[in-house]
Amino acid sequence: VLVIGQALAPLAADLRREAFDVATADSAGDALLLLEHSSLTCVLVEAEPEPCRQIRAALSAPSALIALTSDDDSNLAIECLAAGVDEVVPRATPGGLLVARVRAQIRRKQALEEARRDAETRAAASIAAAKAQHLVEVERKNAELEVANNELESFSYTVSHDLRAPLRAIEGFARALEEDEGHLLQEDGKRHLGRIFNATKRMNELIEDLLALSRVTRAEIVRREVDLSELARTVVSELRSRSPDRKVDVVIEEALRTKGDQSLLRAVLENLLGNAWKFTARTAEVRIEIGAKTSEGERAFFVSDNGAGFDPAKAAQLF
Repeated sequence: VLVIGQALAPLAADLRREAFDVATADSAGDALLLLEHSSLTCVLVEAEPEPCRQIRAALSAPSALIALTSDDDSNLAIECLAAGVDEVVPRATPGGLLVARVRAQIRRKQALEEARRDAETRAAASIAAAKAQHLVEVERKNAELEVANNELESFSYTVSHDLRAPLRAIEGFARALEEDEGHLLQEDGKRHLGRIFNATKRMNELIEDLLALSRVTRAEIVRREVDLSELARTVVSELRSRSPDRKVDVVIEEALRTKGDQSLLRAVLENLLGNAWKFTARTAEVRIEIGAKTSEGERAFFVSDNGAGFDPAKAAQLF
């Protein structure tokens, strides 16, 4: 216990008689120097707001601070309590009772500190238990995901095999027709055969893409600089070759570049442009646009068309 001020020397003597380890300081300034090197459970000081504030700032949280003041100075007591004092005790309180107040404040502070430590221990235990439960859940989810990935890969291989068999037959018979009867075909017939070959080639590519997509969760996505403008032109060219009679005005913004996996970005463009192509079939003057704009502070790419639309109020259900 630290007792500050010569006027409190009798109280220091009473505390020593009660087996307290007592240190004394003549002033608040001396006490602050002492507090830099000592750990105290209680400090007693004469009531003055500013010294009380300084001492409270220098004390650790579990330490009690008691101020002694005259019986009739209630305003001073309020100011000291506002400065961080735990209790204001009248200076005229008998020595034995003052010692009891000191002991009570020390016990109160110790009880609060023990409660704080218990709460921290319980919180730490709760956090540890939650982390352990989270790890168990993550492991369970990972196991389920592994099973799902294996099933997806098996499904993709099976589907690709089943798709390739009739595709090979279509391509084989088309080749036989070209070789055996090609000289008998008119120009329209030869164009039809060409479309069959293009379609079987594209179908083979789609099967390969399907297999690649099934491996996305296992293989690293290859991120690189991608020219979306050139990619869009390639997709549009394929769409035109499938519908040579359609007149579609396609506007592709130049220098649309981004970083990503080119195969997956192509799949996105094929879906978006394929939809735009399909849903403008009944539009008189078709216009499809591929470009970029700023959305919510970030650059966003878009595919727009003037074909069949949908009610914006139902966008939530649609997407």
